[in-house]
Amino acid sequence: MSDFSTLSRQSADLRKKGNLNEALDVFKKLFEGFEADCKEFEWWGYAQCLLKLDLYQDCLDISGRGLEKFPESGYIKNVHGWALYHVMIKPGPGSNRAAFFEAARKISEISKPGDKYSPLNLTALEVIDVLEDNYQENGDTILAWIERMDVAGLKTETFSFVNEQGRNVEIASQLEKYHTARVKALYECGHFEKCIAAVADAFAAIKAFHYGNDLWLRRYKALSLSETNAMDEALKEYRWILTRKQDWFLKKEMAEILMKSGNADEALKMALDASDDPGEESYKVSLFTMVAQLFKEKGLMKEAAVHARLSNALRHEKGWQSDPEALEIEAGYAESAQLPSETAALRHLAEKIWEQWQPSPDRIAGEISRMLPHGNAGFIKGNNGKSYYFKIKDVAEKGLKIAEGLKVSFVESNSFDPVHNKESVIAVNIKKI
Repeated sequence: MSDFSTLSRQSADLRKKGNLNEALDVFKKLFEGFEADCKEFEWWGYAQCLLKLDLYQDCLDISGRGLEKFPESGYIKNVHGWALYHVMIKPGPGSNRAAFFEAARKISEISKPGDKYSPLNLTALEVIDVLEDNYQENGDTILAWIERMDVAGLKTETFSFVNEQGRNVEIASQLEKYHTARVKALYECGHFEKCIAAVADAFAAIKAFHYGNDLWLRRYKALSLSETNAMDEALKEYRWILTRKQDWFLKKEMAEILMKSGNADEALKMALDASDDPGEESYKVSLFTMVAQLFKEKGLMKEAAVHARLSNALRHEKGWQSDPEALEIEAGYAESAQLPSETAALRHLAEKIWEQWQPSPDRIAGEISRMLPHGNAGFIKGNNGKSYYFKIKDVAEKGLKIAEGLKVSFVESNSFDPVHNKESVIAVNIKKI
């Protein structure tokens, strides 16, 4: 039978050479026969071997017992932290959020500050991802986790893979995730000056952004500028943003800034443009109330009342409470009793108002010339000889089956081509001919 010294030396030598399975067998013999004699580095070596072999639960058990014997061991704390990360953090909280957050707390507690080899940064990113669904309750906690992170230890490398559709997908680096989370958290928690500075930090640190993060960072900057009454700068940012992305809620936000800066006419134009854009109508209830308010300021009470009642009709469909401001605007219209109460009829009236107040852009006829493999976008060959990129979300008719050869009409819209890094013109408001 081998003695303690022989087994200790053999297990350590095999582990250092990378012969992990053989080393594990020797570690098991060592601990079966001489556990009471094992010192800090035998416990760490055993746990490290289990960690490298992806035996995370076993690693968690061994490193936990090792910490009971050597509670101040930085080596065992590190491997125990990684075991906790793989067993409790990386899979997500599931149905046991309490255990998830307790594991995260433990990792934070045992991780050495500034240790780039600890799991603290990855743990923080996972925790932030879980908490981000409710900034009202979790904003301060998210900021606290961001402050715990070791920025110098964050990886700058991206990760690429080919998805099921055969497309190459590149995942943002840890550093980019950190900066985007920090900017959002500072804005959501009302630290607007710090948010503006954090956006500058992000652009200084990141050379190429993913998922349009550069646009969203500039959005938070613009919103923060608005909150600090730097309206001209905020509007300048939004005008750039709308060359890249024209979702209705971005137009709504710009309309709010225009309204706040005293430009009611342009605010109304932008808000009506947003109202007519594709998007789930129940999400637009505050937009319709804003339109009602802008019409009221112009003294156009019927138009105001239509939008106010539409806002609340949509709320009632969702079981939500009425908007008091919308109720007040509606009550200010003497003939409000003559307005329909059904959502569909109110929408029809609102659409007529949108048509009256917005100049009708020239529609261009064309044909779907190519659909991209993922099916979410494609190209239209216009009768004017030009080719236009389009996205399925910009098809105006819900349920319309888009296929190559389909005759359509559309409207030109300014956009931004991230592939060629230049402004472009795309097709929107697409309808079947």
